[in-house]
Amino acid sequence: MEIPYEVTPRRDTGLFNSKIGIWLFLASEVMLFGGLFSAYVFLRVGIHEGIDNPWPERVQEPLLGAVNTVVLIASSVFVVLAWVGLKMRKWRTFQIYMSLVIGCALTFLVIKTREYQTKMVEHHGINLKDGSVIECEILSDNAKDPIEKRRAGWPAGFAGLFGHANGYSTLKVRFLAESVTLSLDSASLLFMDYAEKGELWPASTVGDRKIDGKSQWEDWFFPAKRDILAKLSEARSLRRDYVQREVLGKSRKLDQVLLDKDLPAVNVETKVTIKFDKPLKFNVPGSYRTASHTESSLSFVDGTQLAGALAEGGDMIEVLVHGMDLQRLPISQQMSAKAWSLIVDEHQREAAKMAYKEEQDKVVAEIRKHYPEGKFPSVEEEKHQLGSRRVNVLHIHLHDHADGEKHGESQEHAEPKKETGGEEKDPHAVSGGHANNEFILARIPRSEVLYASNHGPWYNTYYAIYFTMTGLHGLHVLGGALVLGYMLVFGKKLYLKNPEHLANRVEVGGLFWHFVDLVWIFLFPIMYLM
Repeated sequence: MEIPYEVTPRRDTGLFNSKIGIWLFLASEVMLFGGLFSAYVFLRVGIHEGIDNPWPERVQEPLLGAVNTVVLIASSVFVVLAWVGLKMRKWRTFQIYMSLVIGCALTFLVIKTREYQTKMVEHHGINLKDGSVIECEILSDNAKDPIEKRRAGWPAGFAGLFGHANGYSTLKVRFLAESVTLSLDSASLLFMDYAEKGELWPASTVGDRKIDGKSQWEDWFFPAKRDILAKLSEARSLRRDYVQREVLGKSRKLDQVLLDKDLPAVNVETKVTIKFDKPLKFNVPGSYRTASHTESSLSFVDGTQLAGALAEGGDMIEVLVHGMDLQRLPISQQMSAKAWSLIVDEHQREAAKMAYKEEQDKVVAEIRKHYPEGKFPSVEEEKHQLGSRRVNVLHIHLHDHADGEKHGESQEHAEPKKETGGEEKDPHAVSGGHANNEFILARIPRSEVLYASNHGPWYNTYYAIYFTMTGLHGLHVLGGALVLGYMLVFGKKLYLKNPEHLANRVEVGGLFWHFVDLVWIFLFPIMYLM
């Protein structure tokens, strides 16, 4: 049966079926994205000073967003030219321009993937307990390698997409264990998954038995676990039989039995301590969901306990500083914020504070000059105007990356200069608000950290909205590219049968593609420029 109005327009609407369908679909899409845009605007303008976190500014790379904008606009032009080629019955022209459309879509998705990757891998926020925030990149855990090699790459860093850590990073607690205590009824050997990468299963002693290597550990552990579980089961059976005989069988109450004679105790020792022949280094995520620690112990959630000591710097988070965000602190307290003292190099620290102070003075002077004779009408008004939550530009960056989020002007990297006892001034010290071709290294005690995360959707409200809206838009780009790509690869048969039918399909796909482009034209300014 032939479906009517696939090619010819209806008399009542002047449109063929698929065009009516796509307009109805786009109407629902407008409501979807309209709701998201409205939510963004209301959240942005509804920030309460002193209550909500300051809204982040200048955290995107406008150049990448502008390139993607040009790419999508070009693709919209190409999809029209591809449709014109079909209307003129030029299959080769259609192929060329539709291939360019698919190429533009892939280019857009590659750039967007790179943006996501830098936020997950190279950009973190360490929120300290005093309210200051260090914007940074958490280093990898191999402190013996040069910094360039220690920076987390894509394979390890992409693990940050599923959590608040960054592969094998110094966001983890480093611990030197001398022994381990296992509760055989509940614990497992999974604690060895957190041993430092490359460590072999340790040579150890259990009582008078020596075990060495993974196979010997398993040969000891699993039989020991089965024996303990069997003993526990036997002891519980004896206890249950006693209750049935002495309580239920004699119609006595359980509390009376306890007064006359205590119930049989389940005296089965389930814990065993294993001593390592040499200290074993562990890297454990600093999360209560995995383990808790003190200076001399590390306790996993399954009951396994390591005894020993924190490794050198084991409770430190080592980072490369991108910037200082002190908006939550009053201006009078910003220069004494805890974040400054965590910068390792003294010259860098002082130069960074000087650059920050210069920028702060410029902002304050700009506000003051709007008042007669440079004075505020009242002390209360001055306090209100100079509250740092209002002066949002005080989030300056001290270091720059070539791509991803914006961090200053320099794009070169070099290893930090070795400390010289404070006698010689560092020729690469921070100047003018950013680092001149070098990293700024900071070490942050975990005890000072309130919250640490990469710049994923869980970091704050802004990033939650950013990933939701751009991710949803990216799915639309991918879906549209797949449909148009299907027409390019498999459309020749329909073209030979009825070229006008294929032209109508491409026109409908083009309408969807123009809508996707229009959504990005709204997304780009509010996410990248505001």
